Amino acid sequence: MREADIRTDVRTDVLGGRNFQASVIGVTHYDIDIHGCRYRNWEPSNEATKAPAREFVVRPVMIPLEGLIPQKIDNLLIGGKSIAVTHIVNAVTRIHYSEWSIGAAAGVTAAWLVTEPNLTPSKIIEQQKMPQLQQILKQQGLRISW
Repeated sequence: MREADIRTDVRTDVLGGRNFQASVIGVTHYDIDIHGCRYRNWEPSNEATKAPAREFVVRPVMIPLEGLIPQKIDNLLIGGKSIAVTHIVNAVTRIHYSEWSIGAAAGVTAAWLVTEPNLTPSKIIEQQKMPQLQQILKQQGLRISW
């Protein structure tokens, strides 16, 4: 996930965001909580050391199944803070609520995959099984919409 994927409804200067509604496995709601990089390549970066949260302008962020599936590795799901996101998106998804949502979704998905012969995480979307998975996530009490 990139910044454009989470900010197109908040910022007008970021283009190219993707809609993950079809593959959402969790949601979060938190503004960018980022700590600047004091040094880059061993030189002072002159970046801000922090950015304040402004939750009044934040829209809920959808967490897609794609963020939990590592490239070129089959039959593995990533959970918590290790999902595939940029530095900016990490500043949104690194809070506890996001981590718990991601971990719970990874666990429910893994348990469901055990019951589905010949289905791997990367094939869920490919074989159009997301509606089934999303239904199971909801049955387990997980939120996939805000």
